[in-house]
Order: sequence, then C-alpha cells, then structure tokens
Amino acid sequence: MPLSSEEIGFLVLPHLIRLARDRRMIGYEELADRINREGVTKYSVGDGLGYLRDNYFIRRNLPMLNVLVVHKHKRIYGFPGDECLPKKEGHEPFANAHLDDSQYEYLIMRLTEDVFTNAHRTDWDKLLRELGLEPI
Repeated sequence: MPLSSEEIGFLVLPHLIRLARDRRMIGYEELADRINREGVTKYSVGDGLGYLRDNYFIRRNLPMLNVLVVHKHKRIYGFPGDECLPKKEGHEPFANAHLDDSQYEYLIMRLTEDVFTNAHRTDWDKLLRELGLEPI
C-alpha cells in the first residue's frame, strides 16, 4: 500500500529541521535517498512537503522549511517546486506563473532567509514530540 502524503511528510520533517539548523538545502532525490524507505521517491517527497506546508507551516505560522528542498539543477538558487511555496488567500496554490524571474527569486530568497534566521528560534523539537517523531 502506498504511503500517504501525511506519512511521507512525517518522514521528511525531521530531515527538514536538521537541514534548517545546518543552513543547508537538499535535492528531492537526495532527500528521498536519505529517507531510504520503499514508496518514498523524489516525486512523492513533493506530496509530503505540500502536506507539511498546508497542515503545519501555514496553519501554525512556522517558517516554510519545505523551501529547503530544491530541484537539483537549480540548487544554486534554491528553487523549490510549487508545492513548497506558500498558498494565496482562499487556499489556491501560489502560482509562480504571475511572477517574473526576479520576483520569484526574491520570494525564494526571503522564504529561505526566514527559515535560516528562525531555525534555532523555533521550537521544532516540541513539534516533533507532538507528532511522535525523533530528531535527526
């Protein structure tokens, strides 16, 4: 039976927290390899990231850790997939199509800066305990 987006999100979250604390980014495929579990692929990682964005990062006003997972060929700029971006009001996906390249780059830079600035200020261990997860 395939893993749900929630299950994948919970497998991903401890890795995201470690990455934020270490001020690092990672590619989708590398993250899937680190998780090393059947059913977790570079494609399903995006589903887990979207789940975390919608159910934890946005609802609890937490830094968008999912911005740390980027397309391998774009890692120099840290461009994540669309599931990593915040949503607009009304829960419509945040479509980057209306942003020009410099606006999109600026948005990603600001989200990444927020993650790194708040990595040690946010009580991520409390969230992990609440979800029954262990830190990495």
